[in-house]
Amino acid sequence: MYTTVPVPVPGIGIWIGQLPTLQDRYESARNMLSREELDRAASFYFEKDRLRFVLSRGMLRELLGHHLQQAPDALIFSFNTFGKPMLIPSAEGKSIQFNLSHSADLISVILSNDPVGIDIEQIRPDMDTDPLVRNYFSTEEAAAYFSVPPERRNLLFFRIWTRKEAFIKATGQGLMMPLKRFSVMGDDPGTPSFQLRTSDGLYELFDIDPGKEGYVGAFCREVGLEGVFSANV
Repeated sequence: MYTTVPVPVPGIGIWIGQLPTLQDRYESARNMLSREELDRAASFYFEKDRLRFVLSRGMLRELLGHHLQQAPDALIFSFNTFGKPMLIPSAEGKSIQFNLSHSADLISVILSNDPVGIDIEQIRPDMDTDPLVRNYFSTEEAAAYFSVPPERRNLLFFRIWTRKEAFIKATGQGLMMPLKRFSVMGDDPGTPSFQLRTSDGLYELFDIDPGKEGYVGAFCREVGLEGVFSANV
């Protein structure tokens, strides 16, 4: 149903769902959603966007319900001041930190006891990434990008972009955090993991392989207490 992603640190669970293999679960996923989620799904103009939204929220609810031993449709969400969704603790005080990302045919969910963020992206070779680099990358990131041959820049762009997205999602600030003000290159542009320190805490970034050709991903966690999540869902 879902595949797990190897994670280099304990206390993190990451799952990948592929839309073509989940479409027969549409009705069961839809039955898990709240009235607010159903209204949001109905607001999408294209059917493929409605399908992706319903299946991704159903996947999230199923994984959260499994690990909290609660009915998926009983979970209640709220949002922080920046719009990041959070889980309201159950009557027993149980809760999990989570994040979700989707791109084209893939959905990813990450669970942890600490604040986390995840991003996956389909690599688009025909996309003109130069303007985005100039507008949103830090000086260090832009220098690294323009230092490589043109044929390698597209892949490097998406690797940097997923790291930046994962980081701002882990902090809970989202796009309220200016992307040019921080760098995710680390000491070595090729390193798969490194740390970022902000005024609010210390974060670790890791590249991941979403398990399908043509995609890249990254996750970020705030360094803190560790928990253990089983992967047999």
